Amino acid sequence: MEFSLFSYSQKRILAAGVLSLLSGYVLGVTNIPRAVLLNFLSFSWMKWSMHVRGYQITNSCINFESFIMVLINSSLLLGASIGSIASVFVERYFGKVKGILSAYFLFGIGSVFCLNKDLVIFLIGRVLCGAGVGFSCNLVPSYIFELTNKQNQTLFSTLHNVLFCCGILLSYLLSIGAMYIAVYIVKFRSSINSINETEQTITNIIYHDPVSPMIQSNLGISKKTGIEFSITDHSYSILSIRILFIVPIIFSLILSLIWILKLNGDTPSHYIKLNDIRAAEETTRQIYGIFDTTRIISQLREENERESISILKLFKAISKSPMRNVFIFIPILICTEVFTGYIPLVMNSKLIISHFGIIDQVSSNYVVLTGCFLVNFTLSGVFFELYIGSKRLYILGLILVIFSYIPICSLLFFSNNLIAMSQPFIISFICVFASFGLGIVPTAWKLVSTYMTIQFYFSVTPYMSALFWITAVLSTILSELLPILVFTFINSCFSFFVLISFFIINYQNP
Repeated sequence: MEFSLFSYSQKRILAAGVLSLLSGYVLGVTNIPRAVLLNFLSFSWMKWSMHVRGYQITNSCINFESFIMVLINSSLLLGASIGSIASVFVERYFGKVKGILSAYFLFGIGSVFCLNKDLVIFLIGRVLCGAGVGFSCNLVPSYIFELTNKQNQTLFSTLHNVLFCCGILLSYLLSIGAMYIAVYIVKFRSSINSINETEQTITNIIYHDPVSPMIQSNLGISKKTGIEFSITDHSYSILSIRILFIVPIIFSLILSLIWILKLNGDTPSHYIKLNDIRAAEETTRQIYGIFDTTRIISQLREENERESISILKLFKAISKSPMRNVFIFIPILICTEVFTGYIPLVMNSKLIISHFGIIDQVSSNYVVLTGCFLVNFTLSGVFFELYIGSKRLYILGLILVIFSYIPICSLLFFSNNLIAMSQPFIISFICVFASFGLGIVPTAWKLVSTYMTIQFYFSVTPYMSALFWITAVLSTILSELLPILVFTFINSCFSFFVLISFFIINYQNP
């Protein structure tokens, strides 16, 4: 018998979890290196603007930084909404494993495009990476759910959210690390170049006129000083950004080969759709054991017959059922996770913190602190949900999100000196409470699943995800263009509105 450290299911769950890790990584990778990314794309932007009518308007009236970051972030979120819908058809006709392989392919190709300095090609790469995020957020939870026993489904169903937040934190840490690595490499290159120039100068002194070559060399150095500084700065930006986007390329390549060579077996439900009963029985036996195989196969065949009903007929049945008020509230739950500030906190937390006048290096540390709290409280929310229920946990998350915006809104009533003195306290307060609230607000997805059967839940999840990512585009644009006080006021009002709506509906915890 072949010895294996992990079981059949655990290998595939861990390999699928890496896809969730990459999804969080590409979502948060543009947060900290904002200035570096703008320098990386600045030449392409200026060249592109010269060919656009109204260049003077875009140059003077629109903030260059905000406009570029809106394009970069919105392209990824739009790609995620497209990927959410496309994953439905890929899963239906090719299975979950082919869909996961497609996500790795999208991450790899998109990251290759992001290595290019041209703005249009870079945005195409972000759209492709976003499509990979859409595939991941739909396929990984359902794939993990199908590969776990009922005793472990509650634990493993949250693995996607936890690894997603770990990927966000990893992107923050690597962003800071890439900056130090790029600075070291650029300094090393410049030191080698200076040594070569010194050797050339000594050669001129020895073999030529001892005066004129020295003067010419000094004149050349004085002329190159400003140019070399700009070249060094631009090469630093190029190197730093390319280090960040090489990481998903490497992970995608390695994991794609692992899936193709070792983990190419699909789920039992896909084999049932293909009417391959023998493969379905063999896969079910490896996942659940030999005793439950017959019962699970018959159950999967019944579910496959139910799934032949169209989504349109299901929505018509919902509209006539007594639970229609619940399904009206579900889109509000989905949008809540966006408009309470989850996506802006992930993608623009450095911008939000910079509004307090914090210098660049210190603000990066606060961003990493926010990511640490986000991972910690997402993991804590998993265990809280087991004891207090998903609905009460969701209410607690909304309340904590509202509390996190109180110090920002209260800045209007304090003097500038007092604000400057209390900056660390205010930002730490925001990091803790916002991360705590936003770490457990994703239980909204778990809350949605309590109102419907699990099969129907996974059927409508791609469409709910598309709605989620589309509203995330609007939330990201508002965080970039609106003042911090206005943006947080909108978020707190929306959180309060959803909280009141939730109390009005007043559902009991199942």
